[in-house]
Amino acid sequence: MKVTLYIDNQPMGPYNLCEVASLYQQELVTGDTQALLDTEQSTWQPLRAVVPSLSSVVTVSALSQKIIAGLSPTTANRDTLAERVTVTDVAMPFGSMVTFMIKWAIAAIPAAIILTLLFVFLTAFFGAFIGGLVR
Repeated sequence: MKVTLYIDNQPMGPYNLCEVASLYQQELVTGDTQALLDTEQSTWQPLRAVVPSLSSVVTVSALSQKIIAGLSPTTANRDTLAERVTVTDVAMPFGSMVTFMIKWAIAAIPAAIILTLLFVFLTAFFGAFIGGLVR
C-alpha cells in the first residue's frame, strides 16, 4: 500500500507504510497531515484515518518524555518504562543442557584466572605496603 502525503503545501510520495511510520516517528508528519491512498476511489484524509495503525508508533518526543518521567527523582520507579518478566519454565533437552553447562564452565576458566591474578597482585601490593609501614 502506497500513501501520498501533503507536506509543505505540495503532494509528496508515494511512500510505503514503513516510510510513513518513520516520518511519523521523527515527527516530520502528524496524524493531521493530509494523506491519499494509491487507490482510485481515495480522497485526501487525515493520516490517522488512512493508516489507523499509526497510533501504535511511538514518536521521538513521546519516548523522551517517558524516559525523563522514568528517570525523574519524583517518580523514581524504573518499572514505568519496562515490563516485568517472570520465567516459569525452560524447555531444553537434557543433552543440550549438559552441553550448555560444560560450555559455561569452560567460559568461567579465564574469569577465574583473571580474578586469581588480580588477587595475587593486590595481596603482593598491600603486603609490601604494610610491610613497609611496619619497618
